[in-house]
Amino acid sequence: MTSKSDTDNGVPLIILTSGLYSPFPIRAYQVLVKAKEHTPPHRNKRTGQMLENREQVCPACHENFGTTEAGDSHRVGEMDNRQCLNPEKLELEVVLNQFETEVWRLKR
Repeated sequence: MTSKSDTDNGVPLIILTSGLYSPFPIRAYQVLVKAKEHTPPHRNKRTGQMLENREQVCPACHENFGTTEAGDSHRVGEMDNRQCLNPEKLELEVVLNQFETEVWRLKR
């Protein structure tokens, strides 16, 4: 996340890989990033189904996935010509989240 530290008027600045400066110490910055994990649930904009914050929607087929790995596993091909595979034919299982929405996840 960071590339190096620097100081400005005795205040340590963190230079992020994006090239931006942050006056937060690394530890405080990590706490701020972690706080974003507790954002409220969201909806699948096409189906209106409620999803937990960590769950994702495929931008092509609009299926719900519980993890990035599950979503990535159903997409194949080069970036300019990607296609969705049927999650049932992959090593994915459908489970219900806390909102009773079907979400594809990797089999445990």
